[in-house]
This record gives sequence, structure tokens and C-alpha cells, in this order.
Amino acid sequence: MHQISNKLKERGLKPWIDEEQIPPGRSFQQAIPTVKTATITLGADGVGSCQEWEIQVFFSQGVRRGTTVIPVLLSGVSKVPDSLPFLQQLRWINFSDTEDATDLGLMIWGITGERPQEELRDSSPSTTSTEMMQLSSFDADACYS
Repeated sequence: MHQISNKLKERGLKPWIDEEQIPPGRSFQQAIPTVKTATITLGADGVGSCQEWEIQVFFSQGVRRGTTVIPVLLSGVSKVPDSLPFLQQLRWINFSDTEDATDLGLMIWGITGERPQEELRDSSPSTTSTEMMQLSSFDADACYS
């Protein structure tokens, strides 16, 4: 995720990563009111029971505030797990290669609501789910779990 975070920073966005922002002993929930867009990153190791709870809490709080939530599937993950049905309803990004400009462009589009033409010029919709993603306009802050 740090590689993706750095690429977002290069494009003027302000990614927020929990392990960089939350001191030990503090709750991630303190960040929820400040986040306008969240990416829920799912890796090959799956999601632990604590992480499932955190994601559900974030998602339910975010829905009330109109936060955009973008599921991001990393290499080795082909779909949102059945244990996270609320995330299955959203369009996700298969970010199998952190160097893929199309995947980065999709993420930027989801975060800002503005489609970056250079990254998405040759994009194929086959690399993402066909589910609907809610887009909204905001200053481009992001949260990673």
C-alpha cells in the first residue's frame, strides 16, 4: 500500500494510512469523521476477524456521512470475500500491479470524482467489477485499512 500511497502523493493527493497516523493504543475510529474517501485494501492473506469488525464499523459510519468506499483487491485476490457482502455491492479495483497506471487512474477517479484522462485513456472495464460505485466531489483525502 505504501507504493500506491506514494503514487497518490505524486499526483497531489493526501493519502491517510492508519499505521502512519494512529499512535499505538488509539482507535482508528477517531479518523472516521475526517475521511472523505476510504479504500479498503484486501490482500492475499485475507481479512482477520478484527479487521472485518473495523471495516464494518468504518463502512456503517461512512455510509451515514456519505463517504465513498473503494474496495481495492491486491495481487492474489480475485473477488471481495463473501464475509464482506456490503463491499461486494461496490465497484472494486483489481490492483494486481502497483505500477499499473490504469488501476491508479481508477483509484484517482474514485477518490476525486474526476476521471484522469492520461491513466484511463486505454482502460478496459474488464479489470474491475461491474458493480456501481458512488462518486462524490471533495478534496482528495484517502484512508487505507
